[in-house]
Amino acid sequence: MKILAQIGIIFGICAAGQVVSVVTHLPVPGNVWGMGILFFLLYFGILKKKQIRWISKFLIGNMAFFFIPSGVAIIAYFSTIKHVLVPYLLIILFTTIIVLSVTGVLSQAMMKVFSRGKKKTPAVNNSEAAAQKSVKDGASS
Repeated sequence: MKILAQIGIIFGICAAGQVVSVVTHLPVPGNVWGMGILFFLLYFGILKKKQIRWISKFLIGNMAFFFIPSGVAIIAYFSTIKHVLVPYLLIILFTTIIVLSVTGVLSQAMMKVFSRGKKKTPAVNNSEAAAQKSVKDGASS
């Protein structure tokens, strides 16, 4: 029953994303809206990670399985797309580089923004810190 509830939550969020896509008439697919809804539900604590943990692990663990239909379609329609294959591959290559670069830059910027208010501590593990403290205590005795 727990598994069905988790699947229901994920499918419900996907359905909500499709509804938002249809209602807004914006050129944003429903699955993107669904991911945004899921993000906000998790971020604001409305949905807890433990409520979808099992189904999330299952879907991520079987992600390669979901690419099989796309691969079969490429093979089936290869005669149709072979004349545009090189331009498409170049587009895929360059857009992948752009996406990776932008993601890296934005991740670093966000890490800087979120770490501004935090006190920086030295990267020393607890055993090293305890050893250093005991050396200092022994030296002061």
